[in-house]
Amino acid sequence: MRVATFNIRMFPEPGTDRARVADTLVELDADIVAVQEIASRPALLEVLAEASTQSGRDYRVALSRCRHPRAGITTGLVWDASSWRLLDKRDYPDLGPDEGGSCGPDQPGLLGVFEGPRDQRVAVLSVHLTPFPRGYSTRKKQWRKIIALQTSLTAELGMPVLVLGDFNSTGFTSEPPQEPDFVREQVEDAGFSLLTEDIACTEYYRPPGSDVYLPSILDHVVASGGRWQAAEAQGLCERLACEETEPGEMDPDFKVVSDHCPVLVEGTPTG
Repeated sequence: MRVATFNIRMFPEPGTDRARVADTLVELDADIVAVQEIASRPALLEVLAEASTQSGRDYRVALSRCRHPRAGITTGLVWDASSWRLLDKRDYPDLGPDEGGSCGPDQPGLLGVFEGPRDQRVAVLSVHLTPFPRGYSTRKKQWRKIIALQTSLTAELGMPVLVLGDFNSTGFTSEPPQEPDFVREQVEDAGFSLLTEDIACTEYYRPPGSDVYLPSILDHVVASGGRWQAAEAQGLCERLACEETEPGEMDPDFKVVSDHCPVLVEGTPTG
């Protein structure tokens, strides 16, 4: 199976090219996609209908009931209903163990439990952590909550749990430098796999005053079981080979789709 994560920046922005978003999903060709920064369900349904027509898949979406109080965005899950059945959906507003909590200032986690065409089962949790280097102390708390929740869900459900999303891990290419070691320690201590361990980049940004766009690693995939290949970034990250890029050479999708790239893993949830 193919599972992915994709932060579709503030979808849809005034300049978003919805046709290109649909094209990107078709090129991704994933069975399940964790999505972040979704502001409009109707707009996403429009894009998914076009992607379904082009790909022959039957893309559906589930979004969290919680939204960012200022930005109005949320996390969600997209899946191909022609092959995968959604067995259960759970909201985790603060990434803690209680799914019935009230919506707060942080982005929620949304869990989907899926069954595939050969009775294979997998749980997928879409997350979006606090941004910027100054948010590292908050991200540390969120990482601990996620690992604890992933551990609990794996035991309860008896199946692999994939956590995918925008972890905003600025320290992997910038500040704070201690963030990568902290993340690896959390994942390793739990006995899980960081499938983005060796990924070259997942996003591009232009620092204030910079003459170039720089690659960064903000998106991750953590697996509690199954057999999975290393994650790969597609879209503009693949086309730009995760190299520093002059403004005149920046991929057009940066402005009309997202600054993030789809991140894909392939494998099987069985042993």
